[in-house]
Amino acid sequence: MARTEEVRQDLEQLRQEAADLKKAISRDTSGKRLEIFPCGNTSKWYVFADGQRKYLSKKKKAEASRLAKSAWRRARLGEVQAEMEACRLYLQNVDGSRKKMDALLKKPDFNELIGRKDKSVREWQQETFSTNPRHPESLKFQTPSGIPVRSKSEVLIAMELEKYAIPFRYECGLEIPGGGFIYPDFTIMDPKTYRIYIWEHFGLMDDGDYVAGVSRKLSLYMELGYFPDDNLLMTFESGNHPLDQEKVEKLILRTFRPEI
Repeated sequence: MARTEEVRQDLEQLRQEAADLKKAISRDTSGKRLEIFPCGNTSKWYVFADGQRKYLSKKKKAEASRLAKSAWRRARLGEVQAEMEACRLYLQNVDGSRKKMDALLKKPDFNELIGRKDKSVREWQQETFSTNPRHPESLKFQTPSGIPVRSKSEVLIAMELEKYAIPFRYECGLEIPGGGFIYPDFTIMDPKTYRIYIWEHFGLMDDGDYVAGVSRKLSLYMELGYFPDDNLLMTFESGNHPLDQEKVEKLILRTFRPEI
């Protein structure tokens, strides 16, 4: 999953770069082309236009530079388009394979026969789970489905998860080897693959003590097998940079690719 999402992000970046290159290339209407020929320890510059070759003096370096940049943009565009096609082929093949896997996993008894212990979404939603017993008085906000949470930002995250029918548990206890529990903000089951993710929202990133605690928490999550850009989702905010709906929605769409 992590590699697939990297390719999706690469493809989006390449699309933007291709658009920028095409825009820049469209402004070059001179029809001229620079050619550089080695000449001993130096070189000679020529401009080709309308089927004719004309020598370009070294005094006209600005024109040579402009033509060289134009040539580079055209070459880079070809390279970008080739990379885009490679990304599309990769995603097409991976998506096709994933659909076959999803079809197998949805067959009755198939998970049990292969020893897969993942629970179905319905089973997972019906289970009881340990919740965070600390500071219940801080649960002052409610999600659209009535789940009490601790902040408006968590309401926003829950609202977007519910909108795309992504099942989650709020502050579900995650057991720590050696004793004790940690309570991620959201524990999520991917409804297509049944894989478990956790989502932490770090909401006080302008507080030095809080940031130090974030570092310790991330270290613990990785010890428990949850890693950023894989099965650990994260959002951040500070007083000057509040969480917004678009950022949350993009993260959900990129990770779970729900039917829209």
